[in-house]
Amino acid sequence: MLKPTRVDAFDHVKLRLTGPLSAAQRAELELHCSQLTHEGVDVSYAPNWPYVLEVSQPHVTFFPTLLPMLGTAIAAEPAGAEVARDYTTRFRIEANRMLRYFLQTVTLRHGPQTIKKFKQSVYFGRRARTRRLVLYADRRSKLSTPSKGQYCLHTEVRLKGSPVLRAAQLGTVAEFHNFDFDGFWDRNMRFWEFGSRSALGKSLKGKSTSDQAVHARARRMFSSKRYLVGTMFVLQKAMAANPSMIRALNQISAKTWEKNARNAALNGFRSG
Repeated sequence: MLKPTRVDAFDHVKLRLTGPLSAAQRAELELHCSQLTHEGVDVSYAPNWPYVLEVSQPHVTFFPTLLPMLGTAIAAEPAGAEVARDYTTRFRIEANRMLRYFLQTVTLRHGPQTIKKFKQSVYFGRRARTRRLVLYADRRSKLSTPSKGQYCLHTEVRLKGSPVLRAAQLGTVAEFHNFDFDGFWDRNMRFWEFGSRSALGKSLKGKSTSDQAVHARARRMFSSKRYLVGTMFVLQKAMAANPSMIRALNQISAKTWEKNARNAALNGFRSG
């Protein structure tokens, strides 16, 4: 069993092309990913891009292999990408605990208030959004890394549309090679740890300022249905309704957050 770790990769990428790839080129690319489709399309709003290439779980070697095939004859425009980070674990129960911990202590910058659970996945935002966070912990890692097949907390940001991809520094095929995953997550996420329960209770709305009252407000927040997705507390929901609670939180680095999350998973973390 490999040591639990953090792995970064692309889960899915969609490219628009001005010309077709040959059968031999497609066969070569298939050696560097788990699945590849390439087809002609007739899209009225993008007449200059008559071909689409979609790839699932590209290996780190995929884009260096693709770039020479495109050369100067075929132009390419990224149209969609799923930027993924898996936190691998020894057991599934640890992955589930890390999911709960993530929801309680991480927020998506400029994230939506609509957060829902479908089956075992949690979605930040509706399907039509151009930037959407997706989480799950019930499946093994499928990313093309040495940790493939391990239990994990899977996190991914789904980006849709050329303007959004350009803003994420993924506006060209070349930018997918040696992409700065750490920088991407730092720009899009905020990682937190709670201060004292007294400070948290005082930051929430309420008339009484007694120690008993402020502690009770903090406890009620974690169990309030208003802030739950399924049975899991979601910090993004709570902060949207109570912006002042940011005073009771400390922003931390992704590295420190991961250490805290793994300790919580090993120690039987429960919300609140």
